[in-house]
Formats: sequence, C-alpha cells, structure tokens
Amino acid sequence: MTNAQYSEDQQQEPTNRRACSILNTQADPALNGLVELAARVSGAPLALISLVEEDRSWSMPEHDAGPSQAMGRDSISEHAILSGGPLVISDTTQDPRTADSDLVIGERAVRFYAGVPLILTTGEAIGALCVTDSKPRNITEDALASLSLLAQQASALLELRRDASRQREARAELRTILDAVPSRIYYKDARNHILNLNRAAAATIGMSIEDIKGRPAGDFFSDLDATAFSHDEAQVLSTGKPKLGIEETHEASDGHRKTISTDKINLRNGRDEFDRLVSIETDITELHDAQDQLALAHKRLELALEGAGQAAWDWDVLTHQVVYSDTWYTMLGYEPNELPMTFDTWESLVHPDDLEPAFAGMDDYLAGNGDIYSSTIRMRCKTGDWRWIRTIGKACRWDEEGSPIRITGMHIDIDAERRLQDKLTQKNAELERFVYTASHDLKSPIVTIMGFASHLIESCESGDVDTALEHAGRISRAGKRMRDCIDDLLRISRIGNAKSSRSRVSLSEVIRDVLDQHQDELTRCQAHVSIELNADTVLCDPIHVQQVIENLVNNALRYGLTHQEPKLTLRSETLHGNQVQISVIDNGTGVERAYAEKIFELFERLSASKDGSGLGLAIVRRFAQLYEGDAWVTDAPGSGAAFHISLPAEVNIDHSNREKAVA
Repeated sequence: MTNAQYSEDQQQEPTNRRACSILNTQADPALNGLVELAARVSGAPLALISLVEEDRSWSMPEHDAGPSQAMGRDSISEHAILSGGPLVISDTTQDPRTADSDLVIGERAVRFYAGVPLILTTGEAIGALCVTDSKPRNITEDALASLSLLAQQASALLELRRDASRQREARAELRTILDAVPSRIYYKDARNHILNLNRAAAATIGMSIEDIKGRPAGDFFSDLDATAFSHDEAQVLSTGKPKLGIEETHEASDGHRKTISTDKINLRNGRDEFDRLVSIETDITELHDAQDQLALAHKRLELALEGAGQAAWDWDVLTHQVVYSDTWYTMLGYEPNELPMTFDTWESLVHPDDLEPAFAGMDDYLAGNGDIYSSTIRMRCKTGDWRWIRTIGKACRWDEEGSPIRITGMHIDIDAERRLQDKLTQKNAELERFVYTASHDLKSPIVTIMGFASHLIESCESGDVDTALEHAGRISRAGKRMRDCIDDLLRISRIGNAKSSRSRVSLSEVIRDVLDQHQDELTRCQAHVSIELNADTVLCDPIHVQQVIENLVNNALRYGLTHQEPKLTLRSETLHGNQVQISVIDNGTGVERAYAEKIFELFERLSASKDGSGLGLAIVRRFAQLYEGDAWVTDAPGSGAAFHISLPAEVNIDHSNREKAVA
C-alpha cells in the first residue's frame, strides 16, 4: 500500500482537529444524525466521521470500534483528505493504495469505501465523512452528491464546536485573569444591576459571585454610597464619556470606610447605545493614609525648618531639575511655588558678585574635593532687598564612575548673623578710629595747656601781668575745648545704653529754648530765624530731642550762617503718618555731595579751622537710629544746606498746630 504523504501545511492540521474538541469526547447528537443520514442516502451499512492524525485515526459515532475511539492509522481516509474531493473505492483489495491497509485485510475488513474530505472555512482538511461496506459495491452519483452536502454540514458543525470551545477557553482565561486582579471589577447595566464581577469585588461584598450577579448594587452598599455611585454611572452613560481616577469613599463589609480610586468606562450595545459600563475600583486607603502621613511629616519638617531659619533643596545634576521646600520660598518673601522650581530660578536670585564663587565651589565639590558643598551668598528677596544665605549640600546619588548626580542641601538664613557681624566690624572700626581721634583731640588741648602753663609761669616770674592773663585765657579755652570733647564722647557712648523714657515732647518749646540759649550769637550775626512747624509733637526722651536740636543749631551757627544776610529755618512735617521730619536749613555755603555721609561719622568736621569736637552730627544720627529713624543732609533751595532727622510721631498728630514766627 502507498502511504499518504502530507504537505508541510497539512502536517499542522492535527492541531486544528484537536481544536474542534472532538477527540476523546462523547458523541455529538447533531453529528450522529448527519452520520446516520449519510448511511441512509448511500445505502451502505456503516457511516462515520474519521479524523486523521499522522499515526492514528478517530472515528465517530459509535460503531464496532467504540465511541470516538482510536482505530490506528486510517490510511484510506488519509487518501480522501489528500484527494481534495470525493474518493470512491469500489473494491479496496484491488486498489494499490488500500490493498495492504489493516482496515482491508484485518478482522473487520473494509471492501468498499466512499469518503468526502471535511474542509474548514480556512481551507484546512481535518478528516472525512465516509461510508463503508464489508463487500465490494458502487455508489450512485446522487448519493455521492448528498454525501458531499452532508460533509459540508459536518465541517460547519465541527467548526462551530471549535469556535465554541475557543470561546469557553477564552472566557475561562479571562475569568482567571480578572480574578487574579486585586482591583474590584463590576460589570453593570443602566439600571445599576451587577451583571458580573470578579473575585476581589465579591470578597469586598462578602458573598459569592453567583449570589451577587443580577442583583442591584444598592443591595450591597449603603444608601449614601449607592446614590453616589449611581450618580457617577448615570453621567458616564448619558454623556458617553468615561470618568477616570474618581477618588471616593465607601463603607466596606467590615464597617470601615475605605478610600478607592475608580475608573468608570461606558460600553456600547449592538444598537450603538451606551447601556452598560465597567467599574474598576482600586483600594487606595493605605496609599491615602501614607500620603497623609507623608504630608504631615512634610509639614512638620517645614515648621522645623522655618523655626530654625532653614530651607531644603534637591538638585538633579544631570537634568538640572530642582525641588525647593516651602520655606525656601518664604525665606525670601515669596509664596510656595510662586517661582518655577528650576536651577535658573536660583541663579537669577543670587547676587551677581556671589554667583561666580558659588559656581566655583560647586565645580570643586563635583570634582571630588571636599565632603560637603558650602557657600555664603546673597539672594534677592521679593521686596528687592538682599538676604544673606549659607547654602550647604551633600551628594546622595552617584553614577557608575562615582561622580555625584544628585545633591540634597539646605539654605540657612544667616542674614541677621551676617548683618550683626558687619555691624560689629563697623563698630570695631569706629572704635579704633574713635580711640585714635579721641586721643589726638584730647592730646591737642593738653599740649596747649602744658605749653601756655610754662609761658604763664615765666610771665608771672617776670611780672608781665598782661601776657600772663593772655596765657591764662588760652589755657582756659583749651580746657573748655577738652571738657566739651569729653562731654560729647560721654554722650555718644551712652546713646542706647542708658535708660530713657518716651513722652510727648513739644518741638516748639524745645526749639524756643535752644534759640533763647543762642540768642546772643544769633543777634551778633544778625540771622533771620523762621520756625515753621506742621507737626509739633514727637514721642521721644525730652533730653534726646533737646540734644538733637542743640547740635543742629550749633552746626548751623558754626558752618551755615556765613552769608551776608544769614537765614536759619527750623521746620517740621509728618512723614508717612508715623514719623516727624525735623529740618534745620541755612543759606550758607552748603555741603558737597562727597561729604554728605562722611560728616555724620565720628570726629568729622567740615572745616578744621572751626572749633568743635566733630561729634555733633554723629550724635544726631545715633539718636535718630535709636528711634529707628535717620539723619541726612540735602541741598537747601537756592543755596545752603538742609539737615534733616526723622523721629517717631505721636499717635494722634494735631496738624492744626501750625506755628510760624520770626525771631
């Protein structure tokens, strides 16, 4: 016998036969009916469906070989499959293809065979519908045509069985996948009935899947939760738009409220209507609690950093992405996240003079020099002021070569410390200048006194009374100059140290008192004095106000009233509602701008030819600063100089007290 040879494509057919779910199964009534009809239309005693593999055959329905039993290799049906059409062998013993077949020479000899291949819609042949007889015979053309039609029906039934099997396997696989998903999945209709659900959803409800299917969702959730769920689902179905990432809470079967993140996705039916949806719920209670704890820890850290005057930053060296803490912003007067979290933001806020050293320090640290990065910089606040910041950082992630690629650090507010340090440096410089100048200014009168004392002795011994009196006068004036210098030094050293009490001080009274004391000097120089007070009261120590007016008038008498027609104006006005500006204005030679600040320093005089300690204006500014004010000089209208000082005003200033007098 010649064995049938399968092509390469035909060798894959056993897989399709198994897919038809025929092998090793009980007979199918529909297929049994087709087989019985095949026997009747052909007149043959036996009809069967033979499914052929490489090394064996399967037949159905029941016959002598048993139900769907393996019969060894059915070489005859193999030839029918290979023929591609009906195969009729009237006498198998006479056909060389079948003469040696076990089915022909065996105990159950097949002498007649007529078969039609079973071909699926894909073109694959999986077996044959055949009729046989134990004695040679023929088959009519009509019977063979009917057998072909029955073979087509058998092929269709087998293919339906295959598809049904695949659907069952797919459903089982999908069920396995859905039940493995920890999220809760509900399949609902427009009435909010649960059509299906996965194992996680059933476990949440506390019932079996079969007991839940088909029932309203309201049977398993509280009225509040069911109403909320139903509202969202109605929106999804009515709008045709899914709602994703809905964060909501519901009461679980154990009585605790859970936080869930829900995706609700609408589905279309065959009429292109949205009448079903899938709800996928993920329990994020632990994540939500962890986020709350993290937010609380973050807030505590922010409060700790704020209390300590510190802020945090995190820098990705490769991407230049930066994360700033809230206090990083508030330290500079900004709202959190008011500026972009970028490296450029930091760079734009650093003082230009500090930027290059800061970059150099960072490059040095990235090169592996040092355990930490540290730099002291000035950063611009929202108000435009500069604030001193110490920034430190340390690498927390490295690349394969050991170079830092992520650095975490802190900003420490050292503004008060740095300004105190600068102030201390300034004070030390002032002290050195103070000691040097004081020793010089005190030494000069002493030298004068000692020199003229010697001359006085000589004059007394010679009896030259007039010369002796002249020398005595010089000694007296030098002593007075020394006393005045010592008094001024004591005054300036006590500013801010001695206790003082604030009270309402009338500027008009103080000014008149000072002018009365200097009436003789003002008369001698024929000065025209004007008093223009738009604000009469300040809240200060009366002694301090007296000293300020005294020093300013003294300064005007000494340097300002040099004009042929000298004028002196004392004026006051309100500044910003909480300060009073006092001005002493002359029409003298004025003050060059280069000396406008210098004259307020210790021991500075406009002219060395004039008497004075050089401390008067320094005392004025110290008193102003004591009251959080200032002292400065400007050009007077026309000519001369205008010296100003700002002092705290009384809470309720009486603007009706406007005095204008001429002395």
